[in-house]
Order: sequence, then structure tokens, then C-alpha cells
Amino acid sequence: MARKQAGKTTDTQVSLFQTPEPPDLLRKAVQAIHIAPKSGKIGLQQRKMFSSLIKNALRQESFEPGRTSFSISIAALSHESGLNSNNTKYVKDTVNSLISTVVNWDYL
Repeated sequence: MARKQAGKTTDTQVSLFQTPEPPDLLRKAVQAIHIAPKSGKIGLQQRKMFSSLIKNALRQESFEPGRTSFSISIAALSHESGLNSNNTKYVKDTVNSLISTVVNWDYL
């Protein structure tokens, strides 16, 4: 008995697990990715804020080349680093802990 040939269908497979949209790509210098504190540890939230600060600086530098200082609002930093809180004291404390953390650059 002859079979019907399966034609091309336009049906797409539905994903079982809904995945969120991928985050903006952040291209950092390799030396900035591989850092290690000289004492203590850098926590996850500190690392996220560090990445957000670098991303913001790169964005501002692309608009105004040669810029030497950068700024970001606390609300923008909280949002960029994925912090769902209005606790500005926590954000300030985390950034201040980054300022006082001495790191070895280009760790690898």
C-alpha cells in the first residue's frame, strides 16, 4: 500500500518550560572578568553590581569617548543588577564594600 509523503508543516514545537528573554550581553575585558579579592570573598550581589557598574561605564563611554568619571542612579543600579528592592541602604553598603575591596586583576 502506498504511503502519503509527509509534507512540510508549519507547526512549531511548544516549549515545556518558558524561558525568560536572555539578558543583554555584556562584553567586559578579560582582566575584569577574572578578579579575585586579596582578602575575603566577593558575593553574588557584589559581582552583579560590579558588572552593572562596568556595563554602565562602557555605555556612557561609547556616547562620550575619553570620559573619566561615570554616574548611575541607585534605582538604575538596583534594576540592572536584578535587585527587586527599594532598599537604598543595602545598595550603598554593597557598592561601598566594592570600593574597599582590593582585587588582583587578571587573576588567571
